[in-house]
Amino acid sequence: MKWRPVMCLEAGLAEKWALLVWEDIKVPSCAYCNRDANNDSGLCEHHEFALFQVTEILTEFMKSNNPPEWLLAGIRELGWIFQHHPRTAAFINVAIEVADRFVIERVNSLHINDVRELNYTRLPQGLIISVLEEAYIVKKDGDLLFPGPLTRRLINVRDLGYPLNSPEQREKALEYQGILAVSLLRSMLRHEFRELGEVEEGMFVPQGALAIMTLLAIHALSSGEKLEVEVSDLTWDAAFRSIPTRQEKKMRRIMAGLLDGVTKMIHNINYNNRPELKDSVLEYLQNLRGRFRERQRIRPRT
Repeated sequence: MKWRPVMCLEAGLAEKWALLVWEDIKVPSCAYCNRDANNDSGLCEHHEFALFQVTEILTEFMKSNNPPEWLLAGIRELGWIFQHHPRTAAFINVAIEVADRFVIERVNSLHINDVRELNYTRLPQGLIISVLEEAYIVKKDGDLLFPGPLTRRLINVRDLGYPLNSPEQREKALEYQGILAVSLLRSMLRHEFRELGEVEEGMFVPQGALAIMTLLAIHALSSGEKLEVEVSDLTWDAAFRSIPTRQEKKMRRIMAGLLDGVTKMIHNINYNNRPELKDSVLEYLQNLRGRFRERQRIRPRT
């Protein structure tokens, strides 16, 4: 519920005596925060752009045999967004196992009982497989799993014949991890929305992964024509406001490369304790922000 001032003339009073009163109106709130939502999307602008990134990445990757390099560079920075999150571990572990069996071992099909990671979670087996199927990772036929459209694309990349330790294959591996993570995020969010706000048993909004996409969205939308390198405290706090402090600090350490020596999305944390984005991430955001604003311009107004 929101309030807005309106002018109201009382009978018999001159216009200059118009009284300021309050009109009770309903303004929808964003599905993921308390900011005002756009009527047609149910999301605020920040989360609209966060989810626009997800959709645009998958659309571009699936439809194009040669996605633009700026997009691939952005995807390479996103494969970590589910790392060290116990509640999402089952989905990403199963996704990686089945994709590796299809892509690396080149098996044609898998019996569902042969997917070992399904034995190490309390989440319903059917729920995990349905999320992976909607993420284009697998296609289920009875008790057999086959490569989904996304996995078939990854098989085609593997067939290029790069040695596993080559720089080219390392780039492809990072793209592979990134596109799996983005596709899983989309699928989890679609499952949550399908229940019209009622979270399915064992399901939830993957807040950590969504916070990363929101961080990028807020930074891009709050920057001028040229994107700022430094992420402001205000932007960081707004993106992670729904995240427990312990989880937020852990994600910051992962971004800084303190766990594996490889930074994610950022190239430095400066003396003001603020992250500085990589040039490749800035180019990725610059291009997607342009596409997002173009969509806003042509979208019918309600």
